[in-house]
Amino acid sequence: MTSIKVESGNPHFDSRNNCNSIIEQEDKTDNINTRLVAGCKNTVIPDDVRIINNYAFSGCSGLTSITIPNGVKFICVGAFQGCSGLSSISIPKSVTDIQRDMFTGCAGLTSITIEGSDFSIGLGAFLKLQQTDGHLFYRSR
Repeated sequence: MTSIKVESGNPHFDSRNNCNSIIEQEDKTDNINTRLVAGCKNTVIPDDVRIINNYAFSGCSGLTSITIPNGVKFICVGAFQGCSGLSSISIPKSVTDIQRDMFTGCAGLTSITIEGSDFSIGLGAFLKLQQTDGHLFYRSR
């Protein structure tokens, strides 16, 4: 899939700023954080997104790179599972929770940089990655 667009006027979801994704609109009365529900290979994650939802990019083999903005706090279960074209990713220091199966089956992933120092990683988050020339970088700032 190369693009996603939510019709204007939808009371629950939007594709703000042509981000090529489905964003669940924040409920300001309950202080629910803004969630990216679904993305595709051309998604640009908006700066106000705080949560990348369960399986948001799952199976998106055309995704080769993605910028996770500083401000995302949670990357939920299987968010990038099966993204075989993804080769490298940098996780900003704002992320405090990397849930299970996040990169399971990302066969092309050879470089992961984690910017923060205060986070939890769920079981199997990095399961079934190719181990050829792969590197996991942890950078505390």
